[in-house]
Amino acid sequence: MKKFLFFAVAVALTASANAQESLLFGMRGNPNTLKMNPGAEIRTAFWLGLPNVTTNLQFTRPLSQYLGDVNGNFTGFTTPTEQITAQLDAEILNVGTKLGKNVLLFVGIRNHLDARFALDNDLARFALNGMRDLNGNIDPNYRGNFSDLAFEVSERLSTNIGVQVKLNPKWRVGAAYNRTFILAEGGVRFDDLHFNSTALPNGLNELSLAAQGSLAYFGVLDHSMGQNADELENYLSNLSSEEIRELVNLIPSYSSFDVGATYRPMKRLRLTGSAVGLGARASISRGFQISVNNALTTSGFQWNAADTGVDPLESFFQEFQDSLKVNMDLLSPSTQTVKPFQAIHAATYWDLAKWHSVGLRYSHVARPSLSYSAIAAEYHANLMKGLQLSGAYTRFLSGSQLMSDQYSVALQMRILPPLQLYFASSAFGMLPSYDAATQTPLIPTTLDRVNFSIGLNLVFFERKPRAEKSGETLKIIKDKAKKHPSN
Repeated sequence: MKKFLFFAVAVALTASANAQESLLFGMRGNPNTLKMNPGAEIRTAFWLGLPNVTTNLQFTRPLSQYLGDVNGNFTGFTTPTEQITAQLDAEILNVGTKLGKNVLLFVGIRNHLDARFALDNDLARFALNGMRDLNGNIDPNYRGNFSDLAFEVSERLSTNIGVQVKLNPKWRVGAAYNRTFILAEGGVRFDDLHFNSTALPNGLNELSLAAQGSLAYFGVLDHSMGQNADELENYLSNLSSEEIRELVNLIPSYSSFDVGATYRPMKRLRLTGSAVGLGARASISRGFQISVNNALTTSGFQWNAADTGVDPLESFFQEFQDSLKVNMDLLSPSTQTVKPFQAIHAATYWDLAKWHSVGLRYSHVARPSLSYSAIAAEYHANLMKGLQLSGAYTRFLSGSQLMSDQYSVALQMRILPPLQLYFASSAFGMLPSYDAATQTPLIPTTLDRVNFSIGLNLVFFERKPRAEKSGETLKIIKDKAKKHPSN
């Protein structure tokens, strides 16, 4: 049973955002920290990470701002779009072991899914009000540019191998090599999507409606496999095992590197930093696209106030719909440039006592659907044997979409020898409630994200050095002697 004094098995069950996951950067005893900093001080001898999932759903603003007076809300929005971004990371394999006293070797396989939907605010206001101005009157010179409407998705599979070396009691450095495969990349984008109305000198109007864009895909599939969706499906259904293996070898990929270090200039001070995703951008052209290209202009349009039973604007849109041209042929796409998931972290921590520390951290994170820069104040504490509590306040400095400040809490505890539970969340203050009097749900004014993750890790911690154990034993004896002096 003595071995269990030095070993633990970690079971991770978390609810956290990608931004909140940065709280792991300053934690010790959690192997997932190496994903953010290969030079992190984790004090583990061996671990095996079983599949775990981390998800985050982020809105441009709190959900409460979309409810109530929807028309008035969208009229007051000044941003070009309202965005919903999603990130889903699945840890397929994460294993590492200590080689000798000072070397740590680790490998992993992760799947990353990013998605972004951008609702053009001009399009939302047009759907709510049509061509009417703030006073409810039809504007004969209406201009509606809806080209910011977009949907993008990215799925990548990343494999990595890394090593960490403890150079001396003050320095430890680490590096990892990543090979990332692009399973799917693309989306729906518009070069031009507008509806304009122009008043003519003769009192009539000219209406113009255009939709020019494409649905593009990049990955293992290619337009050479078929001229349309039916031919592509038929091609894939008839592939042999050998052809499938050859197809896998054609998946676009790129390389990147992670580096990190931890430095202790003094016993209680810990300086640590990392750069993740170092590497050149990659260009891919394997894939296909489906294009939409249509425009319709009509002159002599007149707003007819008489009750003729025909809505002139509805008739115009019906004419456009009937003439809409969508080229369903799979065409060669233009070249797509992709870059690695990138992050920079830098932090300093001061140990108040054994396993208790406070710290400040700066993070810059960039991935296909979301990027941000933030600073955080953190607290990490070992309250009792087998119980670790961590918390952080994060302030976002900039980002690809608006993000409110957040509070994060992580709890890691041993629930059964040798099992340990890890739970974290950045949404404690954002949980919906229920008003029994009105029988309606109450959405907090701060609810701008929904997130969780779940996973399972098997971790064996390293043994303490004999000198350290002897020092702790001597300190315990001295403390007891002070409390119970001999007569």
